[in-house]
Amino acid sequence: MSNNVTAPYARAAAHINAGGNLVRGKNITSVSRPETGKYIITVATTIKASESVVLASIDRSGAWGTEALAGIPGNPPDDHTFIVWTGKDGGASNQPFHFMVP
Repeated sequence: MSNNVTAPYARAAAHINAGGNLVRGKNITSVSRPETGKYIITVATTIKASESVVLASIDRSGAWGTEALAGIPGNPPDDHTFIVWTGKDGGASNQPFHFMVP
């Protein structure tokens, strides 16, 4: 994984493309896209999802009017995993986005 982001006030940060590939990041262990518009992001073990807030925003190259929703999966495999959904008007679509755990 490419971890080449300087983000002094973020514990984890990433730019992820629509295909689910990490473009650049900080403290990102893995990224996957198991289905359309659903991205699973695992961060370094020093970051506990249960004690964090998470932010996601569609990249400017994404389709106009799309949204990104971020959180912790309902049944997480560990305490270092986050989920991001992207889509428009209630329908899932693959979109590039930025992710951050401050």
